[in-house]
Amino acid sequence: MLRPKDLLRSTVAIASEYRKAADDDFLPAMSHGREELVRKTDVDYLIPHFEEAFSPLSNLIPFKSAAQGNRSAMGSRMLTQSLPLKNGEAPLVQSGVPGRPDRSYYQEFGRDVGAVFAEQPGIVLEATDRHVLIENADGTKKTIHLDRYQPSNRKTYSHQEPVVGVGQHVASGDLLVKSNMTDDQGQVALGLNARVVMVPWKGLNFEDGMLVSESFARRMTSQHMYQSRLDWTPDYKRGKNVFMGIFPRTFDRRQLDSMDDEGIVTPGTVVRSGDPLILAARLTDGGIKKGKRRLFSDASVTWDHHDDGVVTDVFHNEKGTAVLVKTESQLRDGDKISNRFGNKGVVRILPDDEMPQTEDGMVAEVAFAPGSTAGRGNPVQLAELALGKIAMKTGKPYRLPDFEDIDDIPAFVDAELRKHGIEPDSPIIDRRTGKKLYNGDGSGIANGSMWIMKLHHTSESKGSARGIGAYAADETPAKGGDEGSKRIAPMHLNALVAHGAYNTFLDAKYHRGQANDDYWMQYMQGASPQMKKTPLVYRKFENSLRASGIHVAPSEGRLNIMALTDGDVAKLAENREIMSGETLRWEKDKTPVTGGLFDPALFGMDGTRWGKMTPVVPILNPVMEEPARILLNLKQKELKAVMDGSMPLGKHGTGFSAIQKALSEINVPLAMNGYRARIENGNAMQRDHAIRALGYLKGCETTGLHPGDWMLSAIPILPPKFRPVSEMKDSNVPLVDDANYLYKLMIDTNNALKDLRKITKNTAKEEYGLYDAYKQVTGLADPTHPKLVQREVRGLLKHVFGVGSSKFSMVQRNLLGTPTDMVGRAVTVPNPDLGLDEVGLPEDKAWSVYRPHLVHRLTKRGIPWAQAAQYIEDRNSVAREALLAEMEERPVIVDRAPVLHKWGILAFKPKLMAGDALHINSFVQKGFGQDNDGDQMNFHAPASPEAVREAFELLLPSRSLIQTSDLKSAQPRLISENAAGLFLASLPPDPNRPTRTFASWQDAERAYRRG
Repeated sequence: MLRPKDLLRSTVAIASEYRKAADDDFLPAMSHGREELVRKTDVDYLIPHFEEAFSPLSNLIPFKSAAQGNRSAMGSRMLTQSLPLKNGEAPLVQSGVPGRPDRSYYQEFGRDVGAVFAEQPGIVLEATDRHVLIENADGTKKTIHLDRYQPSNRKTYSHQEPVVGVGQHVASGDLLVKSNMTDDQGQVALGLNARVVMVPWKGLNFEDGMLVSESFARRMTSQHMYQSRLDWTPDYKRGKNVFMGIFPRTFDRRQLDSMDDEGIVTPGTVVRSGDPLILAARLTDGGIKKGKRRLFSDASVTWDHHDDGVVTDVFHNEKGTAVLVKTESQLRDGDKISNRFGNKGVVRILPDDEMPQTEDGMVAEVAFAPGSTAGRGNPVQLAELALGKIAMKTGKPYRLPDFEDIDDIPAFVDAELRKHGIEPDSPIIDRRTGKKLYNGDGSGIANGSMWIMKLHHTSESKGSARGIGAYAADETPAKGGDEGSKRIAPMHLNALVAHGAYNTFLDAKYHRGQANDDYWMQYMQGASPQMKKTPLVYRKFENSLRASGIHVAPSEGRLNIMALTDGDVAKLAENREIMSGETLRWEKDKTPVTGGLFDPALFGMDGTRWGKMTPVVPILNPVMEEPARILLNLKQKELKAVMDGSMPLGKHGTGFSAIQKALSEINVPLAMNGYRARIENGNAMQRDHAIRALGYLKGCETTGLHPGDWMLSAIPILPPKFRPVSEMKDSNVPLVDDANYLYKLMIDTNNALKDLRKITKNTAKEEYGLYDAYKQVTGLADPTHPKLVQREVRGLLKHVFGVGSSKFSMVQRNLLGTPTDMVGRAVTVPNPDLGLDEVGLPEDKAWSVYRPHLVHRLTKRGIPWAQAAQYIEDRNSVAREALLAEMEERPVIVDRAPVLHKWGILAFKPKLMAGDALHINSFVQKGFGQDNDGDQMNFHAPASPEAVREAFELLLPSRSLIQTSDLKSAQPRLISENAAGLFLASLPPDPNRPTRTFASWQDAERAYRRG
């Protein structure tokens, strides 16, 4: 893959080399179209060639002087994403180096991607896969060390090999070494020259889609390298024999024979999908014992790619093991290709005999939709198309510098075509019917040769699917990896509400948005259990509010909130007093610290009980700070001054005791009458203050609380279930919820204050420090400790409602949205053969997404659960029949982010498709805001009967035909070349041709196919 930093020799360097070719006292200059040497002393200004204003990558793009700047920028980015090919080719149309006739940047930059040329005449003494040794004509020797399957950061590699043999004489400039990114002449060769036609073809290259032939897909075989790694921790058991003793039937003899005694695959092994690379068993739950036997899970690393691979290297020590595997992959449906002018898209592959053919016999390898030329503003690619056609005939590439002698590119191209007797376009023949196709104006269709790259955006790498699987600490489906969950976000919720599909969201929330092992266990055994209706994340939401000083009282589908009081804390925590801010003994056995934040004697073995901390002095509930300030008629600074003892509060003194006395003495009814009178008779400022105070007192009257109840003599400690600690997999790095850091600070502050009060009672400032520590816990104050600031620790309410933006808050991420089970993701490709309500589901992903329902269906037929799971694993005929039946009864719900309106999430009846791509009917693409240049979409299998019913009744495209903007236009509609084709087909008939009438559509179709 070409990276900008690989091109170390910029165009400036090339130009500088050319200048140095002249005498040191002279410089080359152009005069009247001829090159002359002028004395340096006669030169006032040195004007660089305009080519030097561009990056090396941009200089690989021909005719950029006639391309839009954004298209050249896009083309240079595509070059960085291109993959090395098994048999890559340099372009037939290349960008030339200014002032160096017949020299291109593809030749110049070849040495920067691995080509090595002889610096002087010599003889080859040694040539191996590791190095080349040259004896130069002057007697010196030079060793060239070669890259051997050197991995890169884009899942590929660089590899060099000699093109010379021992004893061979070489001249200065001869190629010695090529790489997998160059051709046999040492030119950059990260693509293929393809036979291209610019024609819409049966809807398969719709909206940025690209159509390619099977033979071209085979030619475009790319080279990849994947690193698989496992970091060893004490939880792992290693060794081939140890693994086989624990899991004797996981892998067969062929697979195990390739492993060494350490349980690591040996270099040179050919691995197939599912073969082990590293054998490992891991203790589950930290080594919980069942009787005398310890429980293990299979933690082996396997090769999980479609194509076979070859192990090139193994790196192994006590800390970890890494295995490098190289593989080759043909172009597949959904993979992304591009030319050098930003014309990019995903491919559909057709058999060669179904590809269009030109009148002169050229069978197309690639078909681009012509709309991509005008729509993308890159007509200069037609110049490459025509000149490439000439180069195919002559066998001689074009090397044309930009900003030079070609003033009119179209005129130059036309002259070249005439010189070689080549037409730039011709009628296209449909090889299935023999029918000739023309443009709408009767002209031929553009065709020729164009250089095409395969990009690292492959359909395999962009696809994922899961049934039910791993879960995060809050019991929501875990993210990441090939089996990571996908989200239903608040914008999905808005769209579902627009559809009236409320149960679909509840299904995502309750059935597919939380861990529920008991439910799925019973369901997959054939039962119809009841789903729990209160997810852990909602309980965490409620309890985070309580821990922040907010009393939450659910009532008839709504939440009543008020100030938390000592009575509420007593009901929650009883007498469970937390004495230490420590969590676990991380350096020893990771057991909870007695009296600490995870002590099971206090919080219970499941960590669901509340604890409390008794502050040295009662403090104000931080969420009631503003009401208290208003009722005490204090400014913000004055309230703080009273709290920290630097200002008295009238007759009550200073500190929190003064605030407690003042609040307790408030006569609520009398005060309310006083504020009403002030509203009637006071000035504007007094009325504003009175309105706010009266509102707070009305709240006290409604809830039955007195302002004196806003003081807390016990602070609630959130159960550990909602503030977990764990370790990062494979590294033992502690993962600690933010609340634990803040609770430790608060408890340590309280314990220090206890010790201080044994010495002095003048502790008002320290008491305010305790109050501030609790405010940090709640999230109403920012952490001040440098370590907490560095860790970006946040309080409870900031987790609940977000910081600055609510986008990543608990409310947005976990209440209004949720990660889900039974969901997949894939890149989309166009498929005009699908019905309006149909979608093509990648078969491999369908088995994963529908798995729980397949087990349920098979067990209801009397097949034992374990056998049903094996049937699905083997994908035998019984399981496949069940899959097809399940898909008939259970549609998929498809969405594309961002979901801007109701047509961004729809249901479809799925059909199985080979490959990794999701097939979409072009009529619904407009609603999704989707095209075919690499867009990905999620697909969900609804679980509840109510959600399935809504999918059929409300969410199918055929149920959402009318636009809400005008209540009359169709939402699924023709666009792009489909609309253009309908326009042309509906034009008035040719008066010189008789009108024909057919008895049926079938008769008309047969007549069309006969020509």
